[in-house]
Amino acid sequence: MKVDKTDEKIISILKRNARTPYVEVARRVGLSEGAVRRRVDKLVKGKVIEKFTISVREVGYASAFVLVKTDPSVPTSDIVSNIGKEVKVHKLCEVAGPYEVVFFLEEPSMDQINEGIERIRGIQGVIDTSSLIVLRRH
Repeated sequence: MKVDKTDEKIISILKRNARTPYVEVARRVGLSEGAVRRRVDKLVKGKVIEKFTISVREVGYASAFVLVKTDPSVPTSDIVSNIGKEVKVHKLCEVAGPYEVVFFLEEPSMDQINEGIERIRGIQGVIDTSSLIVLRRH
């Protein structure tokens, strides 16, 4: 699906706040509310917009980005599936670079983050992990 500059502006606004009223989006991009509604519907049907979500941050929760190096002889899709069974992950992605998988992990304590990472290290095909502990969110 082709996305033009106006679609990109609409997406940018909705990424910041998915609850922005279409009337407000329309005012900011210079279209009518109906035109914005049609464009958003088209972006959803074209799978450019996959879902509208909320982000909840639990006060006092620890969080980390975890990078996973995998054994090339084990299908990455199998490893990803097993990671999802071991820990509750957010934004689990296959990536290019020195690591093949990256995900965001959030737990009530740093001990639980560490326990989850230890379980990940026990998955067949996981060679190594590297963790980036979140200190502050902006």
